[in-house]
Amino acid sequence: MRKTYLPRYPLRLAAACLLFPAACLLVSACAYRGYELMPTTQRPSETQYPFLGMDLPIAPDEIDVTQWLTIPATQGETPPWQENHTQEGQPSSPYTPQSPGYEASQATAAPPPAQGARLNKGIGIPPRRIADVYEYLQAHEWSTRTEFAQQPQVFAPYVLGKLGDTARRGALNHVNCIRYIAGLPEVAWDDAQTEDAQAAAVILARTKVLTHTPDRPADMPQELYRMAYDACNTSNIANAGRQNTLHNAINMFLDDSDPTNLPALSHRRWMLNPSMGKTAFGLAETYCAMTAVDGSAPRNAAYDVVMYPAQVQPVSFFGAQWAWTVSFADGFDIGGAVRVILVRRGDSRGWELTPGGSAGVLLRSTHTYGQPNCLIFRPGGFSVAAGDVVDVQIEGVTRRGQAHLVQYTVQFV
Repeated sequence: MRKTYLPRYPLRLAAACLLFPAACLLVSACAYRGYELMPTTQRPSETQYPFLGMDLPIAPDEIDVTQWLTIPATQGETPPWQENHTQEGQPSSPYTPQSPGYEASQATAAPPPAQGARLNKGIGIPPRRIADVYEYLQAHEWSTRTEFAQQPQVFAPYVLGKLGDTARRGALNHVNCIRYIAGLPEVAWDDAQTEDAQAAAVILARTKVLTHTPDRPADMPQELYRMAYDACNTSNIANAGRQNTLHNAINMFLDDSDPTNLPALSHRRWMLNPSMGKTAFGLAETYCAMTAVDGSAPRNAAYDVVMYPAQVQPVSFFGAQWAWTVSFADGFDIGGAVRVILVRRGDSRGWELTPGGSAGVLLRSTHTYGQPNCLIFRPGGFSVAAGDVVDVQIEGVTRRGQAHLVQYTVQFV
């Protein structure tokens, strides 16, 4: 029997018409991996979200704390430490209560807070005005193109290379947008650290191992190895993909919520260190280094508490599965019966978090990554949308032996 075939070209043309837009979308998604965290400077509509013109947060004294304490914990949801938040270049082992940094102490009821003992009205960092946040983002846009003034070479004879001005300015703007949102001062590019950052990126690209303590490649001179080793040891590092590498790396540092990094969130805390005054970036292939250990900022302002998400938080700079951090300065103690209560105003949903509790993760880190004391928490089943308003109360924190009831409000815009 003779086989019959449909004409090829009309089918090919139809397939091409269908596949071409899909291919464009795929390429766009690949080129903007992490696109949800790219800068968003368009202000949400006040018609849709009338509160945006009101510039919350309200004063903590106006919060009805007694209502918070009656909201039951969320039931029947997957514990966040069982979810996979692995980042590229990070181990993918499951996070368990036996993992380092996890505190499995029994949840205990927090004692009643001392009357009048609280951090309020900005808790050390005045809340940004919504209009100011959007104006700052518009004035500090960045290019996502990676470009070099000198291309690095990751084998002998080694060439450290140098980022181009556009890439340097873009990475610095990205970091400063994050710091501005958090209420922190800007950092400057440090030319003296540029070679160190490039040396760290080069050795990581040479060994293809993401580590703060790299082994010496056989063909690398000892002097260069020592520079690269020291830089890896004092930098945020990431393997961030070939497209938008610098900005993907910064987003990874800010996220930091994969199982390996969750117990300390050290990369975010270094980036939000109030004492940081300077930084530099290095890039080789897909490996990025950001010098992080710096204390050159003027000490003329007190940043007792640094929180992220911040009091006015663009949703393009925070993911729904990211951990929340509240870092405290010297003199604070977070080792007591700490409890974190969150209430989302729109649907009155509440989370009551305790170490080892079932409503989400609550961890403590006392390592000095920027500020020394950090509460790390992630409410189970949390979602992020522009227009959400979340009240936060933290109990069990003390300062120089005196109880401090910490209250603030996060507006997602």
